[in-house]
Amino acid sequence: MLDITAPVLTDAKLSDNNETVSQSGVLAVEVTSRSPRPLPAEQPGPGANLFQRGVLMYVVETLGGRPFHELTPQEFTQVTGAGFAGTVGLEFTEVTGDRVCAHWPVSPAIHQAHGIVHGGAYSTVVESLASVGAAVWFGPEGRVVGVNNNTDFLRSSSEGTHYGEAIPLHRGRSQQLWQVAITDDRRNLLARGQVRLQNLAD
Repeated sequence: MLDITAPVLTDAKLSDNNETVSQSGVLAVEVTSRSPRPLPAEQPGPGANLFQRGVLMYVVETLGGRPFHELTPQEFTQVTGAGFAGTVGLEFTEVTGDRVCAHWPVSPAIHQAHGIVHGGAYSTVVESLASVGAAVWFGPEGRVVGVNNNTDFLRSSSEGTHYGEAIPLHRGRSQQLWQVAITDDRRNLLARGQVRLQNLAD
């Protein structure tokens, strides 16, 4: 039985003159092993300390303790930019419980192998805008969490500035449904998604 606690086998050589065969005709192999090389230490990104403490703690410490739903568009840009969504470079321009707008420059950092925007970037934008809008609308009642993200990619793009707009389709006691449209400089529709969110009352 394989001992998964054993060192990783990285080198193998034949015993004696590399041609020793046992009486049963099975090649006898001498195996040497060495411990696996340690992985290089990860370099924390600019938002690592922020997210170790948590976004809400960041809001308390840095933004004067105001509730999440009272942040300005510039502050939402700062908060979301410190995490995963920061790779996209979202800049929020309007944030209310009825509408959320943002734009971002397209760069190779969000391209896929064929030089066009990765679908995951569009899904990230859809999730981010919908979540912010839902959180602002729910306000002091509690917090919201996404439970489904369904994003369709309609047209490819590789450069320019992209724009996102999120509007609510349904806002109920326990769930919300938000729709997000993503367009380019010419207002061509590039992607459209819906996010369903659960309201978690305090």
